[in-house]
Amino acid sequence: EKVIEGNDIVINLIGILFENKSQSFNYIHNILPGLMAMVSKKVGVKRFIHLSALGVEKNNESKYAISKFKGEKNIKSQFQNSVIIRPSVVFGSDDNFINLFSNISNFSPFLPILGSPKINFFSKKLPEINFSSGGPSFQPVYVGDLVNFIILSCNSKNKIFDIAGPQVYSFKEIINLILKTKKINRLCIPIPLFLAKIPAFFLEKLPNPLLTIDQIKLLKYDNISENGLLNLKKFVSYPKSLEIMLPAYIK
Repeated sequence: EKVIEGNDIVINLIGILFENKSQSFNYIHNILPGLMAMVSKKVGVKRFIHLSALGVEKNNESKYAISKFKGEKNIKSQFQNSVIIRPSVVFGSDDNFINLFSNISNFSPFLPILGSPKINFFSKKLPEINFSSGGPSFQPVYVGDLVNFIILSCNSKNKIFDIAGPQVYSFKEIINLILKTKKINRLCIPIPLFLAKIPAFFLEKLPNPLLTIDQIKLLKYDNISENGLLNLKKFVSYPKSLEIMLPAYIK
């Protein structure tokens, strides 16, 4: 209450990409935002804005996505006029996606193409394998555009906005764009998601894991939204693409 009282607008950006002994998805993404919304309502905050994630309402496998969606419902029950913003993958100078693979390319002779080829084990006959798939699709949004959207939309009430950037890329296209920008060559190795769970099982034991099984579950779904781009353009006339911004912050 001491932190929130006296403010007109509260914007919650708190989130985690993996769990550890002291932080759980359910507390950080569900319980804590609900508490913040409740206190905001109590002390007379006029606007409560919460950053969720694109597609969380569709993914019932990932603990990350489930906790995010529960958090949205919790917030709405406490602060009816709140604004929920669901961005696709956010990129910028300190992001945890583009920079991760860019940093890996600095020392590794190869890079993984997660989710490629795409394999459907639940087809009626034999498993269906799509060798042309470049992995899951993303519609990355530049952090500066997202910030502008948050600021310019702060007078909205009782809204849920999907937000996505101007261009759709497969996982493979993003990796290739990183390599092209850095003017380096690396061997790109396709790794279907069921195989990616093996290294993820061991990597998630690390204090700051590069990959977790829960993140593999997120990659089963494309992270794109046509409405997301239309929403962004309501307040940001010329959203920036990866091609435009990558040279400014990866070396």
